[in-house]
Amino acid sequence: MKRLFLSVTLVAAFSVCASCEDSDNVTGPRLTPTPTPVPVAGPWVGTFGSDHSVLCVQTDAGMSSAQLVETGTRVTGNLTAHGGACGFDALLDLTRSMNDLSGTATDGTMTAAV
Repeated sequence: MKRLFLSVTLVAAFSVCASCEDSDNVTGPRLTPTPTPVPVAGPWVGTFGSDHSVLCVQTDAGMSSAQLVETGTRVTGNLTAHGGACGFDALLDLTRSMNDLSGTATDGTMTAAV
């Protein structure tokens, strides 16, 4: 009788331990941390290469620079890019959604979506 009781007790104990194996299950949705966007404000420098084969020679490469100001979700600033006979000086007016920027670039009377 003692053996039967001991066997039943051990089986019950192992059953309880086995059911606790994945005890980190949470009911409801798990919260995923939202990453903080990297600030884009400040000076930026890079290279400029045109892909417009009619107005620019493909080898017309040069420097580009931008000075951006970030206020909440709005990003504004100047973008200058010149290489050979090609280039532009644009005013940027952008909206930020996490790590995506969208808006317009204006150079004189021309405006383009970015």
